[in-house]
Amino acid sequence: MLNFTPGSKYIHFTKYGGVNKGEVELVGETIKWDTENMVAYHVPYVKTTVGHIIHLNGDDGRVFKIKSDITEDMLKKLKGSATF
Repeated sequence: MLNFTPGSKYIHFTKYGGVNKGEVELVGETIKWDTENMVAYHVPYVKTTVGHIIHLNGDDGRVFKIKSDITEDMLKKLKGSATF
């Protein structure tokens, strides 16, 4: 799992091309029963503070824990130092 805890900030790149940011309310796991392969396995998920459930196995897109926000000043410095 991505070390999410309640209060963690996340960025979610949806499988439809959207981008969402928010805060984690709850971290949990569901059990997936795979009768074809005869196994049961855990699928981690986060519940957001607005009530959305995002599965972390890739089915709902890609989810990353936000390390920190970028300030306007830092953004200017990053753009100024970028070479193309």
